[in-house]
Amino acid sequence: MYERLSDLEVASAEIIFRNFTGRQTDYNKEGDRNFSVVIPDVNQAIDLYNKGWNVQIRPKDATTRQEMKEAAHTFEERIAFLDARGELPDALFHIKVNVSYKYKEKAPKIWLYRNSTKKRELMEESNVGTLDKAEIENIDLVINPSGWNKGNRSGYMAFLKEAHVTIKESSFAEKYKDYYDDDDVE
Repeated sequence: MYERLSDLEVASAEIIFRNFTGRQTDYNKEGDRNFSVVIPDVNQAIDLYNKGWNVQIRPKDATTRQEMKEAAHTFEERIAFLDARGELPDALFHIKVNVSYKYKEKAPKIWLYRNSTKKRELMEESNVGTLDKAEIENIDLVINPSGWNKGNRSGYMAFLKEAHVTIKESSFAEKYKDYYDDDDVE
């Protein structure tokens, strides 16, 4: 088993594959809420992988993705495969982050900020799915590593601990900001 890691903090994160609603897809079973956070730097991605994080690699080109899938199975083989082709700098590195409400005391704190009202709202399990379609201006994340061990394999699963999300609002939001009540929830 790996040593206990500190939380991973990602400022101004880029998130992809959003599934805050937990809908079933080809890659997700019903009820599993998650997204992926992009690791923009190759060296940081390799370092996180070496610490035990489940870093995924996605080549930019679809043909390369298929060829890599057939030729390279481990993270190290995929790095070498893309490096040999000169495609490593263009590859997308990301970590899947789970958004779990299974244990109330460990539920993520997801704060939604609105520039027009200068207020924040703590999102609940019932409305967190709105982030799937939201136009996010900025998101800062705190990701908690949860160690796992199965046979001779071990690593860390990533769980969202905290998020600070600023959404893009329409030009009318500023105009009508004085009409908002403290109880307004969109």
